[in-house]
Amino acid sequence: MRILTKKIHRAYPELDQFDDKTCKRFITRAKQRHGAWKANAFLVFVLVTTFILWIPLAILLGFLERKLALILGYGDALRIPIMLMLYTGIGWFPSICFLLSRDRLLHLAIRTQLQHALCRNCGYSLLGLTLTEHHNQQAVQCPECGQTTTLKELDLTQADIDPTLLSGEPRS
Repeated sequence: MRILTKKIHRAYPELDQFDDKTCKRFITRAKQRHGAWKANAFLVFVLVTTFILWIPLAILLGFLERKLALILGYGDALRIPIMLMLYTGIGWFPSICFLLSRDRLLHLAIRTQLQHALCRNCGYSLLGLTLTEHHNQQAVQCPECGQTTTLKELDLTQADIDPTLLSGEPRS
């Protein structure tokens, strides 16, 4: 899980060579390319499902808490915080599940986008390398093994190799 105050793109060393604006555009591109609408639909599903499931769960836990209080013999000093946590959970439980799911899907999209830009021969990251012409097609040469691979072979565009070419303002 990412820390909310940290920039997610700084978790990937492949993106360290780019500034924050370029990285945000790269992330937007990764989300678009790897099914942002599916991810958004899944997040809505997670939010609604956890919201709906929390109500009967809180009621059940409320009944169990009363029996537990009788068995263990603890007083109101502990019962009030437990009940408060149970009944406020309708807000925080779906929120936490939503945030965890969102971050997992975002990491998956970024990692998939980065894996598409790896050398097919040695696995070296081709991100940010200079593009060349090879048999009248855009290509990139791996500095690790020397293999020249066309962008068509990698199923990538120029902007996928050089994120500085991505245009437009990224969405937050």
